[in-house]
Amino acid sequence: MAAVAGGAVGTMMEKKIEIAGGEDGLERDERPWLVYAGVLAHLHEETVRIQQLVDEEFGQIEPEDWADEN
Repeated sequence: MAAVAGGAVGTMMEKKIEIAGGEDGLERDERPWLVYAGVLAHLHEETVRIQQLVDEEFGQIEPEDWADEN
């Protein structure tokens, strides 16, 4: 059963890769969403920096937060 499911997943992934690679039969102008692909890439480093700050501040659970209030 797993081999059958794996085959279906493999086929689905191959199709997704073909579509992502532009092998879906559509020209770039027929896929207008591609205009926006990578538009925010220049913000990646800033996003990582902010996420690290958030993780440092909120990623720790203080012992008193786990204390039973009863």
